[in-house]
Amino acid sequence: MSRRLFTAVAATALAATLALGVGVGELSPHTITTLAPALTAPAEQDTTGGLATELPPLPNPDPTAPPGADADALSASIRPSVVTIWSDLPAEPGFTLRGAGTGVLLGEDGLVLTNNHVIAGATGVRATHVDTGADYSAEVLGYDRTRDIAVLQLRDNAGRTPSGLPAASLGDSASVDVGHLVVAVGNAGGTGVLTTSPGTVTALNQSITAQDDNGRAEQLGGVIQIEAGIRPGDSGGPLLDATGRVIGINTAASKSADPDVPGGRGFAVPISDAMAVADHVRGGASIDTVHVGPTAVLGVRVTTRTDVPAGAEVIEVLPGTAAERIRLRPGDVIIKVDDVHIADAAALTALIDQRGPGDALVVHWLDSGGNRFSATAYLTEGLPA
Repeated sequence: MSRRLFTAVAATALAATLALGVGVGELSPHTITTLAPALTAPAEQDTTGGLATELPPLPNPDPTAPPGADADALSASIRPSVVTIWSDLPAEPGFTLRGAGTGVLLGEDGLVLTNNHVIAGATGVRATHVDTGADYSAEVLGYDRTRDIAVLQLRDNAGRTPSGLPAASLGDSASVDVGHLVVAVGNAGGTGVLTTSPGTVTALNQSITAQDDNGRAEQLGGVIQIEAGIRPGDSGGPLLDATGRVIGINTAASKSADPDVPGGRGFAVPISDAMAVADHVRGGASIDTVHVGPTAVLGVRVTTRTDVPAGAEVIEVLPGTAAERIRLRPGDVIIKVDDVHIADAAALTALIDQRGPGDALVVHWLDSGGNRFSATAYLTEGLPA
């Protein structure tokens, strides 16, 4: 297998599923990519964190599957409301890697729900409507990395929002119970062809630690556990109940990242949690972990360094970013930004979360020889990671 083919296949596994080989339990030490989101001015909010301004309701049509439909019929009924998602990923010079995922249409104007990890760190995102084959660019409107949910807006080649795309029928994830039959649908293996994976709900309200091939990890709570053969590429796709309604967003699986090997345990974000993120994004409300608007990028991947000097250790510098311009290098340890001490990778991400593209910040770091440096970085715009 050529190097190019190998890296392309690896990229599909990475972007298509956050955690094939997911563990359950405590969050292990992990690497965070600091292509972090900027908080925008929040919409008016009530004291409970909900939106005070009432949003127009999204369409929620009745499912089209007949009563007692089998898995294939359920998959066919949701097909018009599904897109495949393609993410261009950073690679060595001369190569472009493509990640694969799935998305669910929320409105006829091309509003799409997917996993954050499907688009995280990408240099560009496109989507293909499964039923018609129409191709769109995809703008990231907002996301919540703690729930692994992102909201996209499709646009045609002229930059216009589409019309007439059928929204998915959404169910009630609170009504899901252990033993219920479910069907996971998605772009398994990045083939562009929807696959159908029937299964059963085996547990509710689970907490998992999901880790990708690069060691990045996220702790997700409240997820639905299923026994179904979901695979890389299914991430962001719909989990259907027996009536054809979407009750969850496929997010992770416990098996090998080999695209040809089906998973065993799968995990899905409840649709109620996913729609809570979507409502905040639609309302322009950046609160807590929900980020709306353009993403501020420093341009480094970092991991937590616990020995002296403690801080965020750089493991990769992305070309063309602020980090490269101030000459950060792998092995450098970021210890302070402006007047804020950086104790670990998460602290750096949280700080960048509060900034916007074009903002200036002073980065302080130590190189591998212990020499101290500082420089002003002007954040650029990118996609979340």
